[in-house]
Amino acid sequence: MNKFSIFTTFLFMFTLAGCNYNQVVMNLDQSISYDLKFDNSLPDSYKNKISSIFKSSEDTNDKHITLKNYSLKRYDVYGGSALRALEGELTLSIQLMIDINSETKKKDLKIIKRFKSNELNPYAQNEMINLLESDMQDEVINQVIIEVNTFEM
Repeated sequence: MNKFSIFTTFLFMFTLAGCNYNQVVMNLDQSISYDLKFDNSLPDSYKNKISSIFKSSEDTNDKHITLKNYSLKRYDVYGGSALRALEGELTLSIQLMIDINSETKKKDLKIIKRFKSNELNPYAQNEMINLLESDMQDEVINQVIIEVNTFEM
C-alpha cells in the first residue's frame, strides 16, 4: 500500500469514528408547564395529542402556547382521459403563538402531502386521507416542539 491509500483509509476511519451515530432526541423538560390555549377550529383528536405531550397548567402566567386557525384543505389534480382525479394534495396549516416571559413569537406551520388517487377505490382513498391527516398532525406537533425548544434557548 502506498502512503496515499494509507492516509485516505486513516482519514475515513477517523471521520467515521467521529460521527458517533447518536440520534437527536427532542424531549421537553417535564418540570416546565405551559398554559395551552386552543381555538374551536382544532379537532378533539388533535387537542388530545398535543395535551398529552405538553404539561398543561393554568397557574403559569408567563408561559402560553396558543394554537388556532387549523385548516385541512384538499386539492384534486385531474388530467388525462379518466373522469377521476389522478392525484390529490392535502394541506394542513395551523397558527402557533408562543408567549414566554412577555416575549411573543408567531409562526404559521404548514404541511403538504401528495398522494395518488387513481389506483384506489373510494373507501381506501378515505382511509388513506385519514392516515395522512394523522401523520401530518404528528409532524406539526414535532414542529411545535422544535419551535418551543428553540424559543426557550
